[in-house]
Amino acid sequence: SGIGAAIAREYAARGASVTLVARRRNLLEPLAASLAVPTHVVTADLSDLAQATAWLPAAEAALGPVDILVNNAGVQIVGPSEATDLPAAEALLAVDLLAPMRLCLAVLPGMRARRRGCIVNIASMAALAPTPGMFYYSAAKGGLAGASEALHGELRRHGVHVVTVYPGPVHSDMEAASR
Repeated sequence: SGIGAAIAREYAARGASVTLVARRRNLLEPLAASLAVPTHVVTADLSDLAQATAWLPAAEAALGPVDILVNNAGVQIVGPSEATDLPAAEALLAVDLLAPMRLCLAVLPGMRARRRGCIVNIASMAALAPTPGMFYYSAAKGGLAGASEALHGELRRHGVHVVTVYPGPVHSDMEAASR
């Protein structure tokens, strides 16, 4: 939903095959049906780090190697830091930081071997301007931004591009759920 759906639509409009990954299959299937390109749908909970990269072999078997990875999945918790449920906070860190890092490392060998590819990490303005009440979200997005910028420097001479995106507030399901 939100940014992810818009990105999928834009890539499809340019003729790219798309793999859609999210927890909610009921949102993925209508989106996939609306795209006029080959589409692979994966239901995975990226807070379960064992699932973070498990879907890649089937996606590559269906559509070929990953040329562009967009790490966009996100969870947001807004509220007093000391009142935050620790398991929910750790799930946020898995989805917003650890899963994207695992995915980057999983696609890198193929991209480096082909000497082409692009990784797009959707961070947040919260990475640059941490917001009170967003203790874990700011930490996760700051970590993703730092890792992404470091990877960009590491790969710049290998034909693999790494782009870090810093969106501001976006009206989406995630924003609504965090209230």
